[in-house]
Amino acid sequence: MTLIELIISFGIFAIICAFMIMGFRDVRKHDELRESAQELASNLRLAQNLAMTGQKAGGSVPIGGYGIHINRFITVNNPGEQYKIFADFASINSAGNCVAGANERFDNDLDLPNTCESAANRDVVVFNPTYSLKNNVKFYKITISDVPPAGPPLLDIGYLDITFKPPKPVPFVGYDMVSGGRDSSDPLYSTYTQSGRTVEIFLKHATTNQCRKVTIIGPSGQISEEFATCP
Repeated sequence: MTLIELIISFGIFAIICAFMIMGFRDVRKHDELRESAQELASNLRLAQNLAMTGQKAGGSVPIGGYGIHINRFITVNNPGEQYKIFADFASINSAGNCVAGANERFDNDLDLPNTCESAANRDVVVFNPTYSLKNNVKFYKITISDVPPAGPPLLDIGYLDITFKPPKPVPFVGYDMVSGGRDSSDPLYSTYTQSGRTVEIFLKHATTNQCRKVTIIGPSGQISEEFATCP
């Protein structure tokens, strides 16, 4: 083999390696998005199963069941792109006090005007303190189907609690819109939860701009995860 042939062979080999590395990076980006969506769907099913089987948290069965809490607002207390699994033991009354009971909401969020984080009556975070999405993956959009004939679907949710409690595995959905702050005196926070609503959570990869969707079917509680066109 001549020197020229050797140089050409090395050049071709380098080009092939470059394409292989680029392909590997693209696969890894797809994996980050897929793994984030699959883990979220798996943790929703976990909360559902914990509620349906009456599992204890802190020695007691939570009267309000178990749920997932998502806070999309990036604040000092919340870096964003994280969520929690919680047991619903507490609620915030009209006076802003944390009391024993259940409201299908996570009341320990430090961004609340009257957080229950340090109160005697508080919700309990189970397993990991927080679950984080993979690198470059974000909560892109959350939509909630409305109960006919009330109106169109609710778009772009900021705070979301999806809670399950016996005897049926259907979700109780509490939310606040992304454009407004969270206020414990607002009925959207303190009392407004509904069952029977279908929730779609879109995750998006910042580099590939692709999305995957986690869906919780309101009437049945069925949870699925799939590739989706970004809305």
